[in-house]
Amino acid sequence: MAGGARPLRPHRVTGLRHPRLAPGVHAGRSRRVDRPHGGAVDRAHGLDGVRPPPLPRPGAVAHGGREVSGGHDRLLRKLEEIQRQAPQAIPCRSSNSTAWITGTPQDTWYAQARCQSCPARIACATYAVDAREPAGVWGGLTPKERASLTTQRRRAELTKKEAAA
Repeated sequence: MAGGARPLRPHRVTGLRHPRLAPGVHAGRSRRVDRPHGGAVDRAHGLDGVRPPPLPRPGAVAHGGREVSGGHDRLLRKLEEIQRQAPQAIPCRSSNSTAWITGTPQDTWYAQARCQSCPARIACATYAVDAREPAGVWGGLTPKERASLTTQRRRAELTKKEAAA
């Protein structure tokens, strides 16, 4: 091409991934496949659209019918120990425990407020940050707050390594 002009890319003009394919049908490494009868299948989840069961994690132990890591098992033991020693109950282990997992603003606020007086708050928050729990309120921290703490922790470790080098 003369003068360094860039070739025209068909997908930029038509919005399609491949110029000869209809909208919604993608060529190449797409995960979504449209079938001729109109149904779509996500290749990442298998032919019927159902996600295959996850592989067991190394060091996971069975607890309540599901696999949990050794860290979660240690947290459960710690919560039981704190529950025996503390005069007050651990709020997330009460009958209204759904507030800690729903993710609605009202439930999140409620869970965070209840966590402030919890005797297990530090142990719970430490576990959630270390295990990178993706959802729910743990130790009074939301997923965004835990991600922020993880980022701060990584930056501090990098700074410490650079200072030592």
